[in-house]
Amino acid sequence: MAEEDSRRANDSQDKPTDNDDQYRPSEQTRPARHPATVRRYKENISVSALRLHLLLISFGTGLLDAATYSDLGIFASNQTGNTIILLVEAINRANRSSNTSPSNADVLSVGISLASFLSFGLLFGQIGVSRFVGPRTRGWLIFSTFVQAAFLFIASLLVQVGVLKVGADQRDNQTSATLTVFLLAASAGVQVAMAKSVNVKEIPTAMLTSPYVDTLIDKSLFAFRIRGKDVASRNVRLGYFAFFASGTVVGAAARAYSGTATVLWISFALRSANLFYILVAPGHTERHGKKDEKEEGEHRLEEKATTDPGDSGRAKGRRNDQGP
Repeated sequence: MAEEDSRRANDSQDKPTDNDDQYRPSEQTRPARHPATVRRYKENISVSALRLHLLLISFGTGLLDAATYSDLGIFASNQTGNTIILLVEAINRANRSSNTSPSNADVLSVGISLASFLSFGLLFGQIGVSRFVGPRTRGWLIFSTFVQAAFLFIASLLVQVGVLKVGADQRDNQTSATLTVFLLAASAGVQVAMAKSVNVKEIPTAMLTSPYVDTLIDKSLFAFRIRGKDVASRNVRLGYFAFFASGTVVGAAARAYSGTATVLWISFALRSANLFYILVAPGHTERHGKKDEKEEGEHRLEEKATTDPGDSGRAKGRRNDQGP
């Protein structure tokens, strides 16, 4: 009898009762899993996919700088040249007795270009590298590229309908000059901040001096092969030079034969193609597997080295202790 009573008590405990429902987690209280779409936008884009993305952007940089230099004597992306122009013109204007010939550049437009570039570069650069976003996540790259394309679209549309004057007419219209430069430099600021934060050092998208020197001091510069890890950076830099120079030639020719509006629309179309490309680009493990996982690890170590060289050195020491 005692055994039967004990068995009945255990059975009654195992059977669910109406009061047990309050202790069962409801569908609403259970932690929801991120859907595949959300995970996809949070993943990092692969290094190899980013290279093609940045090369296409570099082509567009050459297009825009060729047009802005021809029209105003300034650059939308190359702020080294703008900084020099701004300082030299400031000194020349302060020294009215100077015998130097005046530049074709408008000082206000140069200042607007530099200020717009720095402002949007600061904003998007700091957001991109924050721990809440991540500079190489698909979602952030889509948003950044979309903003760049939006600035280019607005500039293209306003020039096309005649709201903003370009070429010879623009030199006599200060408002058109400043607005055009503001839009193009803002797009360039977002672009360069994105390019530098993803840590593909061979493709800065808007400057050539540093890649030139990196190529000249590359030990594998004269290596007679195109495959191999030791020549990979050299090959990427040479490709960057080719894309940038090709964009400049196409931009100068398109402006000369068809006008600046055509150059702007081509730039917008290319940036829109970049946007679509980022939508479908593979994540860092989607296509190349272990190869991209290794590249991802190397990029993380490089990023960490910039913030804490000591940790990077200790990590390198641990890898050496573990052996190959």
